[in-house]
Amino acid sequence: MTVVGVKQEGDDLYKQGKYADAILKYTSAIEKCTNPAAYDIHLTYSNRSACYMHLNILDKALDDASICVALKPTWAKGHSRKGACLAALNRNQEAIECYERVLQLDRSNTEATNAISRLSRSQSSQNASPRSANNDSGNSGSSTANPSSSFDW
Repeated sequence: MTVVGVKQEGDDLYKQGKYADAILKYTSAIEKCTNPAAYDIHLTYSNRSACYMHLNILDKALDDASICVALKPTWAKGHSRKGACLAALNRNQEAIECYERVLQLDRSNTEATNAISRLSRSQSSQNASPRSANNDSGNSGSSTANPSSSFDW
């Protein structure tokens, strides 16, 4: 089967919510690819990153998003994907920087604008929480939100 055919199988599995199976197909497509530019393989890394995010395998999601950005630095969605991974890892400042890059590439991207606002607010509340850490309320002030609730795709 061709790279494109295997990637399409991954896409179909992704749409069915079969993320682990889709990862296997995307991995196979990546391994088969001998010419990344010819097959827009950055899309496959982006899609595999999304699967890892859905499965909460955040380090691998970030790795794939980073490869996607390296392969296609002018593609706004790749930076958005990387920003979502960084946000899920609570690396908010880095995430904000990714979303700012999205806006450099696509000024009308409202998802990036919203993400920057959300992450900036989160940073502000995290910075404020150490001042009240001695109140013994049992609330550390940290955010452990489900990463899938903040996806931008």
